[in-house]
Amino acid sequence: MNKLSLTKLFLFLFVLSLATGSGNAQIFHKNPEKQLFGKAHRNNKEVKAKEPRSVLKAKRKQEANDRRLEKNYEKSVRKSGKAHRNNKEVKVKEPRSVLKAKRKQEANDRRLEKNYEKSVRKSQKRTIDIQTPEVQARMKQNKKDTIVRGKEKKKKVKANSQKAGKKYK
Repeated sequence: MNKLSLTKLFLFLFVLSLATGSGNAQIFHKNPEKQLFGKAHRNNKEVKAKEPRSVLKAKRKQEANDRRLEKNYEKSVRKSGKAHRNNKEVKVKEPRSVLKAKRKQEANDRRLEKNYEKSVRKSQKRTIDIQTPEVQARMKQNKKDTIVRGKEKKKKVKANSQKAGKKYK
């Protein structure tokens, strides 16, 4: 009896020692993402779109001009001991190159938008043209029906919102 309880005690201590050894597996707190994907994810910097050199040059000129104006203002305040009475906002025009670059970009955007709208209209027209006359008639009728349903839905939403508005007045 004594031998049996002694062997059970040793067996229990042996199993306990094995369990404590595997319990320390998380002691180093390794990043699981690193194990799965290699490197841990870092906060990736936002990718900035490069601006044209002319725009960057114009910005630098503008900043230098602002610093120069600020220095001159501080000198004048130090000399006179008080700020000038006529503290008007000085408007500095952007350099021509910047204005030109902006105009060019806007014109390009307008051109692209116009081309896109044109291609969409052309595609829609072609989609209708390749159909048989019966299908074309059905498509036109479906278009009319959707417009009518949209108008009815707008009326319904407007009426419901007016009722709700009256309820909370």
